Amino acid sequence: MIPFQINGLYNVNVVINGEGVPLRLDLANAAQTAVNFGSLRGGQSATRELKLVNRSRLPISVSLEPSLGALAGHDVSATNGSAAPLIIPARQTGALSLTYKPSKRARPFTEDLAVVVAGGVPRVLSQLQGACLGTEVKLATDNLSFGTVTQAGAPSAAFSSTSSAFSAFLALNLSQLSTFTAF
Repeated sequence: MIPFQINGLYNVNVVINGEGVPLRLDLANAAQTAVNFGSLRGGQSATRELKLVNRSRLPISVSLEPSLGALAGHDVSATNGSAAPLIIPARQTGALSLTYKPSKRARPFTEDLAVVVAGGVPRVLSQLQGACLGTEVKLATDNLSFGTVTQAGAPSAAFSSTSSAFSAFLALNLSQLSTFTAF
């Protein structure tokens, strides 16, 4: 009860009552506390969807803003690609879709998916894992001597190749390689 004085003449007691609403946001599938994108090759993509359940009596906003920079560093993006919050109505579910699309070879990563719930409550929903596999081939020396090389039986001069020329040599089709003979 709160007393109010009106114009210095009247006292009015106002009764205020209410209750707090607990914030209850959970993953629909508890196994999604760890989400693995797998080991992909450059250019491939994998999408995983997290279902969130709002078990409270009020709508909840979920913002990925705290994680966007770290996720972008690992080539992971959210469906909407922005910091706009996801609004989940009371006692309903919402989906958060994450896509991992690496452009180049990368070491395996593990990153927490941190969110801000209801405008200020920080929380870690899940832990994301992934990797981008690839093969890196380097020539151990700067020069490679092929000796005498013939093409279709006719000898030509010996030559030496730098690593960039060797890389170009490796790019030849197998059908072209079958016509060369090295001694």
